[in-house]
Amino acid sequence: MSKEKLQSPEDFFKKHKIGFDHDGVIANTRTPVVDEYNRIFRTNHTVDEMREYRTLARWAEEDFGISKKAALEIDNYLWFKRPDILLRARPMPGAVEITKQLADRKIFFPIITSRLPSYRQSTFEWYEEKMPWIKRDQIIIRENDKMKGEIFKARMIGLLGVNAFFEDALHHAEVIINHTDALVILLNNDSALDDFIGDKMIRIVGDNNQPPTLHDAQNTLFRA
Repeated sequence: MSKEKLQSPEDFFKKHKIGFDHDGVIANTRTPVVDEYNRIFRTNHTVDEMREYRTLARWAEEDFGISKKAALEIDNYLWFKRPDILLRARPMPGAVEITKQLADRKIFFPIITSRLPSYRQSTFEWYEEKMPWIKRDQIIIRENDKMKGEIFKARMIGLLGVNAFFEDALHHAEVIINHTDALVILLNNDSALDDFIGDKMIRIVGDNNQPPTLHDAQNTLFRA
């Protein structure tokens, strides 16, 4: 989508019930994960290199010539076994501004995340420290790990009546598009889902091919 000014924030918020993903949309969790990978393995990867799901596993295969299974274990360890790493994340650019604006207007918005149940407490702690205006009842996390994260997101979007959802992962966006009526605002430079642009999706791109943020989304969606 071209960076056309569509409407005012007021009009957008009146028309849509907003929801947000957490990792990569609200919280810049990529940075501490990449930093920890580099620290452990003495490499020099950058966040800009994270172009797809399971990037860490690809790096581990390429860096050390290990099996795919062993590489996935490294990926899983850093993303799913170390909540202390994700607690170091800073808010993504634009996240504080847009969520505070919604909170000040008394507009309820859920954070729907595919994080594992074991990350519930650390996720609550992150919001209490970084964004205390977002309360625990707004943070929707899986009760168990039996349901795939993307299916959980789509189900909760439907149950909560969210009709505009900010997402950064291609595979999650595709499931949400195919299983809900929500408009997906996709923060991703990859054009793989561009056939859905229109009633089902708006894709936000970053300047100079940088990972897009909620700041970029506001510049794209809203007129001054």
